[in-house]
Amino acid sequence: MLESHALVLARRGDAVYAFQGTCPHEKADLSHGRIEDDRLICPRHLASFSLSDGAVSAGWKNVPALKLYPARIQDDDIAVDATAVESNPPGGSRKIWDLSNR
Repeated sequence: MLESHALVLARRGDAVYAFQGTCPHEKADLSHGRIEDDRLICPRHLASFSLSDGAVSAGWKNVPALKLYPARIQDDDIAVDATAVESNPPGGSRKIWDLSNR
């Protein structure tokens, strides 16, 4: 088990995505956001972030990209690369389990 980190997990077809759990703009909880057209929409200010690279939508030039973490489906679970998550400062109460060695 890793330290507590706030992450958002999303599935689109056969692909899974893991993102930092808070918006880099105003720290809104992105687990309350929604996915539209391969973008994660912030529930607070409606900026959107690309599922493929975390890039913020046009018009938000001072907002950094969303941090993405390698993720995959493994034995009906979602495995997130633990080494990538460790560099994200803890920000929530969710527990992320390292399933990469199953």
